[in-house]
Amino acid sequence: MMPRIRLAHKSDIQGIARVHIDSWVSTYRGIISDHYLSQLNMEKREKSWIWQFDHPHPDEVVFVAENEKGEIIGFANGGRNRSDDERFDGELYAIYVLEEYQGQGVGSELVRAVLSHLRTKRYKSFMVWVLEKNAAIGFYKRIGGRIFSRKDIQIGEETLVEAALGWDRMDDVTFVRGVKT
Repeated sequence: MMPRIRLAHKSDIQGIARVHIDSWVSTYRGIISDHYLSQLNMEKREKSWIWQFDHPHPDEVVFVAENEKGEIIGFANGGRNRSDDERFDGELYAIYVLEEYQGQGVGSELVRAVLSHLRTKRYKSFMVWVLEKNAAIGFYKRIGGRIFSRKDIQIGEETLVEAALGWDRMDDVTFVRGVKT
């Protein structure tokens, strides 16, 4: 059964924060130190999301995916490109889906929702930053993204490589069901 995708509200912050932390732990285990991952906590993540809802980037939108019980199982957000790179006007800021719901089309539906919103704002292209060692980079490549840049980022005590993938036209996104996000 496909989850319900809807606009997020401030009342969803606790569910979004839970997905954010749980997804980080399952996605980044072996990429980011266990010590750093063990330091993630709900209170800080909720405060971060409260701030984000109160101070959105231009044209930013947040969507959540709910299971049949109404529990938040994933989220995605995006808006105007936050970098100086003018090749892409939109950006997918984040997308996280609980591990047990990955590979079921949830990520694709969340991306679809964000892109639909960006199209209403007249955006034509978009990009996303992803840790190069994150298996989700394969998801982005399969839906048509191409790597155009890399940069080092600091997470805790570690320096990691982040890759930027872009789509020159939103219409070039090719969704594939059953791909783990």
